[in-house]
Amino acid sequence: MSNTVINTNVMALNSHRALTNVGIRQARASERLSTGMRINRAADDAAGLAISEKMRAQIRGLDQAERNSQDGISLVQVAEGALQEIQDITQRMRELTVQAANDTLDVQDREAIQLELEQLAEEISTIIERTEFNGIPLLETNAPGAVNVFDLSTARDSDIQSIMDFWTAGTPPLMTGTQFEAALEDVFFAAGINPAPPAADRWDELIDGGLWNETAVNILTAAVPAPATAAEVTAAWDTFAADWTPTIIPESTDIFDGDQLGLANMDSIRSFVADPANFTPANAATAITSALVDAGVMTAADAATVIGGPPTPAELQALMTQVFDNGLWNEDFHSDLMNLAVTGTPPAAVTAWNTLENNFMESNAVAPDLVNEIFIQNGANAEQRLVLTLPNFNMVGVGGPLVNLVNEFLDPSSPAGFEMGEHEDITVRLNDLDAALNEISTYRANLGAAQNRLEHTINNLQIASENTTAAESRIRDTDMAREMMAHTQANILQQAATSMLAQANQAPQAVLQLLQ
Repeated sequence: MSNTVINTNVMALNSHRALTNVGIRQARASERLSTGMRINRAADDAAGLAISEKMRAQIRGLDQAERNSQDGISLVQVAEGALQEIQDITQRMRELTVQAANDTLDVQDREAIQLELEQLAEEISTIIERTEFNGIPLLETNAPGAVNVFDLSTARDSDIQSIMDFWTAGTPPLMTGTQFEAALEDVFFAAGINPAPPAADRWDELIDGGLWNETAVNILTAAVPAPATAAEVTAAWDTFAADWTPTIIPESTDIFDGDQLGLANMDSIRSFVADPANFTPANAATAITSALVDAGVMTAADAATVIGGPPTPAELQALMTQVFDNGLWNEDFHSDLMNLAVTGTPPAAVTAWNTLENNFMESNAVAPDLVNEIFIQNGANAEQRLVLTLPNFNMVGVGGPLVNLVNEFLDPSSPAGFEMGEHEDITVRLNDLDAALNEISTYRANLGAAQNRLEHTINNLQIASENTTAAESRIRDTDMAREMMAHTQANILQQAATSMLAQANQAPQAVLQLLQ
């Protein structure tokens, strides 16, 4: 364009655009130099920002996992230290027992040894009860498997029945069934539930409603008629509660859960359905084919043919296999089936089913755990954890060798524990002490191995965090030398652009020469 145009100064516009762009570059370089970050906002590098943030999450997770592992080592050290002291005490108890086996000691000598043994057993019990880390019991816990007489959520029905029998089935019983139902009504009233459920349902409703607690026991105790006193009932209940060690049913155990059944239980159910004493072949086929037709496995015409057969027991079992294979075995199917059962007093099918279901529960029951599992999150992501296996020395009920040994010494009904003068008794006790020492050694070895593993875990976490941090830095951080070069270049270009803009602004003044 000619330089004689004055309305539009293209040279100035070009210089201004260049000055603006170089100003942006200079500002960006200054920002990166002042913050030390190459990416200060998503617009700087969208993909790089996403990768960097993911790495930052991983780095922070690794750093926290390292701290978790350090805490895990501290927990292990506390537990192992307590076990070491328990083992030292047990060694002393074994030493005393060996001493007591020597017939050079008289009765008074052995009684003195017995007194020390009882005190040592009491100290073991105290250490177990008081060993904690951050308020968490380490050697005695109510983790899954430890049973509380007021927690009936995982106990078998027969074990729950034992609690009701305590109040109504003794010789003589503490109260009659009618008195028991009236006392349960008072429990509901005390909980603000009025009216109470019908008498026949009160016990089940009390369990299902979570009202079985110490308040309920106190109300039942107060309802026991003379000649029993409240103190006598309380003492009897305390003894019962201390000895109550039911078999626990895992929460996942469900006879209608195909994953839990197993082949043996499936065979039992197939035999149950095919038994003519429980169902007529036509009725059993009706229930089965109805479920198969609804699921689209069988046509209505084929179902009618099967029902009209009628099917043989083998054919019924084959049909039940289709029910299992297609995931149709559930409570609704069972309800429809039982509605077609052979009638009787009581219905044979109901009795047979209750037996089958109880056998299933028995076969899937588990004893209270003798270990306590503590999870140490030693990784940055889900499920990256170490399971620490600690002993669960629950001093109430049956336990491992150490618990049984201590309870024998502390049993109020047998203050002497065993006859020190009887060599047979001492031999048994030495065997018990050896078993307890082996149990403690096993737990200590497990804890020592876990501590070594955690130390290696910490080293690995530190290396992983360091390397991931370096990788994230290459994405996120600025190269100061490179940015200084860019900043210097931008400064020079800014000065040049400013100078060129000034000269471009002077160019139109040449037109004034034409006006003279």
